[in-house]
Amino acid sequence: MNGFREAKVMIVDEQAFMRWASWTAAAIFALGLAACDPSPVAEQAGRNSNDSADAASEVSPGADAAKSRTTVDDLALNIRVEDALKEHPELGTQSIRVMASGAVVTLSGTVDTAANRDLAGRVAAGVEGVEAVQNKLAVADI
Repeated sequence: MNGFREAKVMIVDEQAFMRWASWTAAAIFALGLAACDPSPVAEQAGRNSNDSADAASEVSPGADAAKSRTTVDDLALNIRVEDALKEHPELGTQSIRVMASGAVVTLSGTVDTAANRDLAGRVAAGVEGVEAVQNKLAVADI
């Protein structure tokens, strides 16, 4: 029985590592996009300043950076909520998916009891940075 338990822990640890590695790669990519040099856009906007329609249609470089920051913040919040759920003794084995957008976290998937559905919502709400939780968890019919 101990061998099975150790194997299960190894699989969970490997899955957690792969999830962390995926989110880290996505965050690095988003930061790379945010660090792109916006000067060509600014120069073009300066050259077209006589044509107000063209100047008005230019996209602000700050908007891309803000969107990338939001994406990175969402990823970080997503990971914190997932970790909190996985570390909870009642919820660690449940099939819960997390999606963060802004400070709103959506939980989906299935849990074994209504009590665990409510508990997952409370655990997610208790994570720093979460302002609201949309709990769309279903209770599995056993």
